Amino acid sequence: MHVICLGLSALDQVWRVDRPFAGGSEKIRAVEYATLGGGMAANAAVAVAKLGASVAFWGRAGNDAAGHEMKSAFTAEGVDVENFRLFPAGRSSVSGIIVDSSGERQIVNFRGLYPEAADWIPLKIVAHASAVLADPRWVEPRCSVKRVRAAFRPCSTATWPTPRCSSGWCR
Repeated sequence: MHVICLGLSALDQVWRVDRPFAGGSEKIRAVEYATLGGGMAANAAVAVAKLGASVAFWGRAGNDAAGHEMKSAFTAEGVDVENFRLFPAGRSSVSGIIVDSSGERQIVNFRGLYPEAADWIPLKIVAHASAVLADPRWVEPRCSVKRVRAAFRPCSTATWPTPRCSSGWCR
């Protein structure tokens, strides 16, 4: 089985705090901090790899510290990053996430700056994948992948976990 996950990858900086912000300007001490990978398709790719399947992540990031950290993390998890492109003039997507003791969170996200075009994505490979998950936030390649996959196998361009359309095939 080979799965392709296409979409957004972000570098999440997560702070755990004892209490939520009360509002207004204030400083809260964090009890824990971590830098983690994030993004719907990116998280799905790592989950598929951990389940033992062959998986590729197709996405974009800047050729910056965050982009390189994400690429290294994917590789360490066993995710194929051949089509995870780091754009020289791009800036990677990063998030600051504050999680309080009850699990409530506040997220600030910079979506990144890189070309929207996806003409570099090898669509011919899509026809041979067992499954495709396409994040709906990157419209151009999602639509192209959907057209290619419609002629071949079940896939989804919805959110993860992915419900199938009524016929079980992309439309």
